[in-house]
Amino acid sequence: GVQTCALPISNLTKAEAYSKIYAVASEAIREVDNEKNDGKFAKIGAPAESNPRVSNLLKEFLGNDIVKLKPDYLSFHTYDDFYESLNKYRDVSNLYLKKTIPIFITEWNYDSIFFNTQEFKTGNKSIIYTSEMFINYLKTGIRGANYFAIQAVNTTRSEEHTSE
Repeated sequence: GVQTCALPISNLTKAEAYSKIYAVASEAIREVDNEKNDGKFAKIGAPAESNPRVSNLLKEFLGNDIVKLKPDYLSFHTYDDFYESLNKYRDVSNLYLKKTIPIFITEWNYDSIFFNTQEFKTGNKSIIYTSEMFINYLKTGIRGANYFAIQAVNTTRSEEHTSE
């Protein structure tokens, strides 16, 4: 059967919870880096926001005193609001980190709902839209981007892949 795990109810906000998780995880990662003692350090990123233009997760996260080790990079998801989200992230980064760090787009497309605006994800419009967005990312210094386009998976085996 399926095993379930009861999670405790918490009075923490999302930012407080992510801050606590980050504080413990980043400390453990640096401890391993230091034990390895090879001069290499794993890059640690801040939690990704799914809608930065209307959320304050990054600001609350970076402003939390429990976050001693500042992130090496930032990431967010964006859906047709790239410049607003990017500008907000850069403003918050400059305020709390006092420096520019790499930003990654960990999920992007015209919107996050699979069946809406499908032509921008897998149709003819996706070619032009994707090209424009890649150019925007290059011009603004985005370090990497993951494209959101879920396709239904055909679970039946085709004749080409069956053996007799």
